[in-house]
Amino acid sequence: ALGSLLVSTLSAEDDGFYMSAGYQIGEAAQMVKNTGEIQKLSDNYESLNNLLTKYSTLSTLIKLSADPSAINDARDNLGSSSRNLLDVKTNSPAYQAVLLALNAAVGLWQVTSYAFTACGPGHNQNENGGIQTFNNV
Repeated sequence: ALGSLLVSTLSAEDDGFYMSAGYQIGEAAQMVKNTGEIQKLSDNYESLNNLLTKYSTLSTLIKLSADPSAINDARDNLGSSSRNLLDVKTNSPAYQAVLLALNAAVGLWQVTSYAFTACGPGHNQNENGGIQTFNNV
């Protein structure tokens, strides 16, 4: 009886259904394994692409660093920026910042002296209580 059960089981695997189901299960397992490998391949490709982009950028920068005209242009730009920062009063950020701070301090002093002293701004409006304001010249 046991032998006939084994024989019937073996012959049952030969009909197409069990073989087909087995192949489908094996194929699904292989697809899952392949998906992991494909993801790893995709990650490696992305990493390689990033490295090539960095290499290209670095190569361009190295070429620019060997170009005397690019170096001179950069030096000229830095020099003109420093001159504009300090020398030109009308559009110099440093000059305007100091001027604003001085005017704010003088304004605070004027308000404080007017509020706490009996003299006020004084008889001469140009002198404004002896305190001169800084003009942007």
